[in-house]
Amino acid sequence: MYHRECVLCHGVDGMLEKGGAMPLPKSFISRDSIVSLLHTGRNDMPIFDYLKQDELSAIADHVISLRDK
Repeated sequence: MYHRECVLCHGVDGMLEKGGAMPLPKSFISRDSIVSLLHTGRNDMPIFDYLKQDELSAIADHVISLRDK
């Protein structure tokens, strides 16, 4: 799901930062906040309200897996 919806701006490793996209490995917002952000969008990030809850959750889980350990 991440690769289909997010890679264009965030890149495979979350560090592309195209169009002002945040470097995902540096983000530490909560899982619930990620899901909310995906559902509502932010700045140039589009709204992903057409995705199902499990799809939003899968993206959030992947974003968390990209974080610097």
